[in-house]
Amino acid sequence: MLLNIPSPRFYRLPKIYISSRLPSLQLPPPNGILFRREFSVFDEFSKKIKGEVDRNRDFQQSMKEMKEKAEDLKGVKEDLKARTKQTTEQLYKHVDGVWTQAEEKAKKIAEDMRERWETSDHPVVHKIQDISETVLGESDAAMSFKEIRRRDPTFSLPEFVAEVQEVVKPVLNAYFKGDTEVLEKYCSSHVIERCKAEHKAFESQGIFFDNKILHISEVEVRETKMMGETPIIIVAFQTQQVYCIRDRLGAITEGGQDTIHTVYYAWAMQQLDPEELGEAAPYSIWKLREMQQLGVRALI
Repeated sequence: MLLNIPSPRFYRLPKIYISSRLPSLQLPPPNGILFRREFSVFDEFSKKIKGEVDRNRDFQQSMKEMKEKAEDLKGVKEDLKARTKQTTEQLYKHVDGVWTQAEEKAKKIAEDMRERWETSDHPVVHKIQDISETVLGESDAAMSFKEIRRRDPTFSLPEFVAEVQEVVKPVLNAYFKGDTEVLEKYCSSHVIERCKAEHKAFESQGIFFDNKILHISEVEVRETKMMGETPIIIVAFQTQQVYCIRDRLGAITEGGQDTIHTVYYAWAMQQLDPEELGEAAPYSIWKLREMQQLGVRALI
Protein backbone atom coordinates (compact mmCIF):
# COMPACT_ATOMS: atom_id res chain seq x y z
CA MET A 1 0.00 0.00 0.00
CA LEU A 2 1.40 3.34 -1.02
CA LEU A 3 1.27 6.26 1.34
CA ASN A 4 -0.31 9.46 0.07
CA ILE A 5 2.35 12.04 0.90
CA PRO A 6 1.31 15.57 0.11
CA SER A 7 3.59 17.75 -1.94
CA PRO A 8 5.79 20.05 0.15
CA ARG A 9 4.68 23.62 0.47
CA PHE A 10 7.12 26.49 0.48
CA TYR A 11 6.56 29.57 2.62
CA ARG A 12 8.08 32.92 1.92
CA LEU A 13 9.86 34.24 4.98
CA PRO A 14 9.70 37.94 5.70
CA LYS A 15 12.79 40.05 5.72
CA ILE A 16 14.63 40.46 9.04
CA TYR A 17 15.47 44.03 9.97
CA ILE A 18 18.32 44.83 12.38
CA SER A 19 18.27 48.10 14.23
CA SER A 20 20.23 49.62 17.08
CA ARG A 21 17.37 48.89 19.47
CA LEU A 22 17.89 45.12 19.10
CA PRO A 23 14.26 44.13 19.32
CA SER A 24 13.31 40.61 20.34
CA LEU A 25 13.89 38.00 17.73
CA GLN A 26 10.58 37.14 16.11
CA LEU A 27 10.27 33.94 14.13
CA PRO A 28 6.74 33.43 12.88
CA PRO A 29 5.76 29.76 12.99
CA PRO A 30 3.86 28.09 10.20
CA ASN A 31 0.53 28.99 11.83
CA GLY A 32 1.49 32.65 11.92
CA ILE A 33 1.42 32.98 15.75
CA LEU A 34 4.41 34.57 17.44
CA PHE A 35 6.18 33.13 20.54
CA ARG A 36 7.31 36.56 21.68
CA ARG A 37 5.71 36.35 25.18
CA GLU A 38 6.99 32.85 25.99
CA PHE A 39 10.51 33.67 24.86
CA SER A 40 10.62 36.85 26.94
CA VAL A 41 9.60 35.00 30.11
CA PHE A 42 12.59 32.60 29.99
CA ASP A 43 14.83 35.43 28.88
CA GLU A 44 13.90 37.54 31.89
CA PHE A 45 14.36 34.57 34.22
CA SER A 46 17.87 33.95 32.88
CA LYS A 47 18.75 37.60 33.24
CA LYS A 48 17.46 37.62 36.82
CA ILE A 49 19.63 34.65 37.80
CA LYS A 50 22.64 36.21 36.10
CA GLY A 51 22.01 39.50 37.87
CA GLU A 52 21.73 37.76 41.25
CA VAL A 53 25.04 36.01 40.67
CA ASP A 54 26.74 39.24 39.63
CA ARG A 55 25.39 41.18 42.58
CA ASN A 56 26.36 38.50 45.08
CA ARG A 57 30.17 38.44 44.83
CA ASP A 58 30.40 36.18 47.93
CA PHE A 59 28.26 33.47 46.35
CA GLN A 60 31.16 31.31 45.25
CA GLN A 61 32.90 31.82 48.60
CA SER A 62 29.70 30.85 50.43
CA MET A 63 29.37 27.72 48.32
CA LYS A 64 32.97 26.81 49.14
CA GLU A 65 32.39 27.31 52.86
CA MET A 66 29.20 25.24 52.72
CA LYS A 67 31.11 22.46 50.98
CA GLU A 68 33.80 22.50 53.66
CA LYS A 69 31.17 22.41 56.40
CA ALA A 70 29.51 19.50 54.66
CA GLU A 71 32.82 17.62 54.62
CA ASP A 72 33.29 18.37 58.34
CA LEU A 73 29.76 17.18 59.05
CA LYS A 74 30.45 14.00 57.11
CA GLY A 75 33.53 13.33 59.25
CA VAL A 76 31.53 13.89 62.46
CA LYS A 77 28.85 11.53 61.17
CA GLU A 78 31.39 8.77 60.43
CA ASP A 79 32.98 9.22 63.88
CA LEU A 80 29.56 9.05 65.54
CA LYS A 81 28.72 5.94 63.54
CA ALA A 82 31.94 4.24 64.67
CA ARG A 83 31.33 5.19 68.30
CA THR A 84 27.75 3.93 68.10
CA LYS A 85 28.93 0.61 66.66
CA GLN A 86 31.50 0.18 69.44
CA THR A 87 28.94 1.04 72.12
CA THR A 88 26.43 -1.38 70.59
CA GLU A 89 28.98 -4.21 70.55
CA GLN A 90 29.84 -3.55 74.20
CA LEU A 91 26.14 -3.52 75.06
CA TYR A 92 25.58 -6.85 73.30
CA LYS A 93 28.51 -8.39 75.17
CA HIS A 94 27.12 -7.12 78.47
CA VAL A 95 23.65 -8.45 77.66
CA ASP A 96 25.13 -11.84 76.68
CA GLY A 97 26.97 -12.02 80.00
CA VAL A 98 23.87 -11.11 81.98
CA TRP A 99 21.80 -13.64 80.02
CA THR A 100 24.35 -16.41 80.66
CA GLN A 101 24.34 -15.66 84.40
CA ALA A 102 20.55 -15.64 84.37
CA GLU A 103 20.46 -19.05 82.65
CA GLU A 104 22.87 -20.55 85.17
CA LYS A 105 20.89 -19.10 88.08
CA ALA A 106 17.61 -20.33 86.61
CA LYS A 107 19.06 -23.82 86.16
CA LYS A 108 20.28 -23.86 89.76
CA ILE A 109 16.90 -22.68 91.02
CA ALA A 110 15.14 -25.31 88.91
CA GLU A 111 17.30 -28.08 90.39
CA ASP A 112 16.70 -26.75 93.88
CA MET A 113 12.94 -26.57 93.24
CA ARG A 114 12.95 -30.13 91.92
CA GLU A 115 14.74 -31.38 95.03
CA ARG A 116 12.36 -29.47 97.28
CA TRP A 117 9.40 -30.88 95.36
CA GLU A 118 10.58 -34.47 95.58
CA THR A 119 11.51 -34.23 99.27
CA SER A 120 8.67 -31.99 100.46
CA ASP A 121 6.77 -33.06 103.58
CA HIS A 122 3.67 -31.00 102.76
CA PRO A 123 0.52 -33.17 102.44
CA VAL A 124 -0.74 -31.21 99.43
CA VAL A 125 2.52 -31.86 97.60
CA HIS A 126 2.26 -35.54 98.47
CA LYS A 127 -1.24 -35.65 96.99
CA ILE A 128 -0.12 -33.98 93.76
CA GLN A 129 2.84 -36.34 93.52
CA ASP A 130 0.55 -39.33 93.95
CA ILE A 131 -1.69 -38.08 91.10
CA SER A 132 1.29 -37.36 88.85
CA GLU A 133 2.81 -40.76 89.54
CA THR A 134 -0.48 -42.46 88.73
CA VAL A 135 -0.79 -40.66 85.39
CA LEU A 136 2.83 -40.39 84.26
CA GLY A 137 4.54 -43.20 86.13
CA GLU A 138 7.14 -43.04 88.89
CA SER A 139 10.83 -42.26 88.76
CA ASP A 140 13.23 -44.29 90.90
CA ALA A 141 13.68 -41.36 93.30
CA ALA A 142 9.93 -40.74 93.53
CA MET A 143 9.25 -44.41 94.26
CA SER A 144 11.89 -44.48 96.99
CA PHE A 145 10.55 -41.34 98.71
CA LYS A 146 7.02 -42.70 98.51
CA GLU A 147 8.13 -45.89 100.24
CA ILE A 148 10.18 -43.95 102.80
CA ARG A 149 7.13 -41.91 103.80
CA ARG A 150 4.94 -44.99 103.89
CA ARG A 151 7.30 -46.50 106.44
CA ASP A 152 7.86 -43.23 108.29
CA PRO A 153 5.29 -40.44 107.68
CA THR A 154 7.37 -38.07 109.83
CA PHE A 155 10.49 -38.46 107.68
CA SER A 156 12.43 -35.25 107.00
CA LEU A 157 15.41 -35.22 104.65
CA PRO A 158 17.22 -32.33 106.42
CA GLU A 159 16.87 -34.15 109.75
CA PHE A 160 18.14 -37.36 108.14
CA VAL A 161 21.26 -35.57 106.81
CA ALA A 162 21.90 -33.99 110.23
CA GLU A 163 21.69 -37.40 111.94
CA VAL A 164 24.12 -38.96 109.45
CA GLN A 165 26.50 -36.04 110.02
CA GLU A 166 26.57 -36.83 113.75
CA VAL A 167 27.35 -40.54 113.38
CA VAL A 168 30.14 -40.27 110.76
CA LYS A 169 32.94 -39.78 113.28
CA PRO A 170 31.99 -42.51 115.79
CA VAL A 171 31.35 -45.01 112.98
CA LEU A 172 34.70 -44.35 111.26
CA ASN A 173 36.65 -44.50 114.53
CA ALA A 174 34.92 -47.77 115.44
CA TYR A 175 35.68 -49.20 112.01
CA PHE A 176 39.39 -48.25 112.30
CA LYS A 177 39.60 -50.01 115.67
CA GLY A 178 37.37 -52.94 114.81
CA ASP A 179 34.91 -52.01 117.57
CA THR A 180 31.93 -54.13 116.50
CA GLU A 181 29.90 -53.20 119.56
CA VAL A 182 29.66 -49.59 118.42
CA LEU A 183 29.16 -50.58 114.80
CA GLU A 184 26.10 -52.69 115.68
CA LYS A 185 24.23 -49.49 116.67
CA TYR A 186 24.66 -47.87 113.28
CA CYS A 187 25.60 -50.49 110.70
CA SER A 188 24.05 -53.48 108.99
CA SER A 189 25.42 -56.97 109.52
CA HIS A 190 27.11 -56.75 106.11
CA VAL A 191 29.33 -53.83 107.21
CA ILE A 192 30.12 -55.49 110.54
CA GLU A 193 31.17 -58.78 108.93
CA ARG A 194 33.33 -56.93 106.44
CA CYS A 195 35.06 -55.00 109.24
CA LYS A 196 35.80 -58.22 111.12
CA ALA A 197 37.28 -59.91 108.02
CA GLU A 198 39.51 -56.93 107.16
CA HIS A 199 40.93 -56.58 110.70
CA LYS A 200 41.58 -60.30 110.90
CA ALA A 201 43.55 -60.19 107.63
CA PHE A 202 45.52 -57.08 108.68
CA GLU A 203 46.39 -58.46 112.12
CA SER A 204 47.65 -61.69 110.59
CA GLN A 205 50.19 -59.58 108.69
CA GLY A 206 51.08 -57.40 111.69
CA ILE A 207 49.25 -54.31 110.40
CA PHE A 208 47.41 -52.10 112.91
CA PHE A 209 45.73 -48.80 111.93
CA ASP A 210 46.17 -45.79 114.18
CA ASN A 211 44.11 -43.32 112.15
CA LYS A 212 42.45 -40.26 113.66
CA ILE A 213 39.62 -38.10 112.27
CA LEU A 214 40.51 -34.40 112.26
CA HIS A 215 37.71 -32.86 110.19
CA ILE A 216 34.50 -33.94 108.43
CA SER A 217 32.90 -31.99 105.59
CA GLU A 218 29.17 -31.52 105.25
CA VAL A 219 27.23 -34.62 104.24
CA GLU A 220 25.52 -34.34 100.84
CA VAL A 221 22.73 -36.49 99.40
CA ARG A 222 23.78 -37.86 96.02
CA GLU A 223 21.07 -40.36 95.10
CA THR A 224 17.86 -41.92 96.32
CA LYS A 225 16.70 -45.24 94.89
CA MET A 226 15.09 -48.58 95.60
CA MET A 227 17.15 -51.72 96.14
CA GLY A 228 14.57 -54.41 95.74
CA GLU A 229 11.85 -53.46 98.23
CA THR A 230 14.16 -51.33 100.39
CA PRO A 231 14.76 -47.56 100.05
CA ILE A 232 18.42 -46.53 99.84
CA ILE A 233 19.85 -43.01 100.23
CA ILE A 234 23.45 -42.54 99.09
CA VAL A 235 25.39 -39.75 100.77
CA ALA A 236 28.93 -38.45 100.24
CA PHE A 237 31.44 -36.54 102.33
CA GLN A 238 35.17 -36.14 102.86
CA THR A 239 37.44 -36.21 105.86
CA GLN A 240 40.88 -34.98 106.83
CA GLN A 241 42.46 -37.72 108.90
CA VAL A 242 45.80 -38.85 110.25
CA TYR A 243 47.18 -41.82 108.35
CA CYS A 244 49.34 -44.05 110.54
CA ILE A 245 50.08 -47.79 110.49
CA ARG A 246 51.91 -49.61 113.29
CA ASP A 247 53.28 -53.11 113.78
CA ARG A 248 52.64 -55.48 116.70
CA LEU A 249 55.17 -53.62 118.84
CA GLY A 250 53.58 -50.24 118.14
CA ALA A 251 56.33 -48.96 115.87
CA ILE A 252 55.20 -46.81 112.95
CA THR A 253 55.70 -48.64 109.66
CA GLU A 254 53.84 -46.30 107.34
CA GLY A 255 52.61 -42.71 107.53
CA GLY A 256 52.79 -41.03 110.93
CA GLN A 257 51.07 -38.62 113.28
CA ASP A 258 51.94 -35.73 110.96
CA THR A 259 50.72 -37.49 107.78
CA ILE A 260 47.31 -36.11 106.86
CA HIS A 261 45.13 -37.41 104.03
CA THR A 262 41.86 -36.23 102.52
CA VAL A 263 39.64 -39.26 102.10
CA TYR A 264 36.44 -39.25 100.01
CA TYR A 265 33.63 -41.51 101.23
CA ALA A 266 30.28 -42.70 99.93
CA TRP A 267 27.76 -44.29 102.28
CA ALA A 268 24.64 -46.23 101.32
CA MET A 269 22.04 -45.77 104.07
CA GLN A 270 19.27 -48.35 104.22
CA GLN A 271 15.83 -47.81 105.76
CA LEU A 272 14.61 -50.73 107.84
CA ASP A 273 10.88 -51.35 108.09
CA PRO A 274 9.37 -51.33 111.62
CA GLU A 275 8.12 -54.83 110.94
CA GLU A 276 11.72 -56.00 110.52
CA LEU A 277 12.71 -54.42 113.84
CA GLY A 278 9.97 -55.99 115.92
CA GLU A 279 7.03 -54.62 117.85
CA ALA A 280 9.25 -52.42 120.06
CA ALA A 281 10.17 -50.15 117.15
CA PRO A 282 7.59 -47.33 116.71
CA TYR A 283 9.07 -46.22 113.38
CA SER A 284 11.73 -47.22 110.87
CA ILE A 285 15.43 -46.59 111.43
CA TRP A 286 18.38 -46.12 109.12
CA LYS A 287 21.57 -48.14 109.11
CA LEU A 288 24.78 -48.06 107.09
CA ARG A 289 24.47 -50.81 104.50
CA GLU A 290 27.74 -50.21 102.65
CA MET A 291 30.77 -47.91 102.96
CA GLN A 292 33.23 -47.14 100.16
CA GLN A 293 36.34 -44.99 99.84
CA LEU A 294 36.14 -43.10 96.54
CA GLY A 295 39.65 -41.72 96.71
CA VAL A 296 42.55 -40.55 98.88
CA ARG A 297 44.71 -37.44 98.51
CA ALA A 298 47.75 -36.66 100.62
CA LEU A 299 47.77 -33.19 102.19
CA ILE A 300 50.92 -33.36 104.31
